Amino acid sequence: MVGPKYTFKMTPDEYKIYEQWCKDNHLSGYAGACGGNTGFEIIPTALGDIVTAFATVVVRDELGEISYDKQGNPKKKRIECSIRDI
Repeated sequence: MVGPKYTFKMTPDEYKIYEQWCKDNHLSGYAGACGGNTGFEIIPTALGDIVTAFATVVVRDELGEISYDKQGNPKKKRIECSIRDI
């Protein structure tokens, strides 16, 4: 179902949470027209929006080196940051 245009704005406190999460995970925070390295899931409810930021990052070992699978591809994982709960 396609609905009306939806606009989302973060409060200054929510942006600080997002910005710190990006810094902690070495993300640029860019989520431009083609997606960048982060995205947002927004779930509108009658009580308010649930907002989660997410990114897919490479898995690193305890030395900070990239981990690879059996085919030689970098292992990846999804990380999330809860920005707004109800």
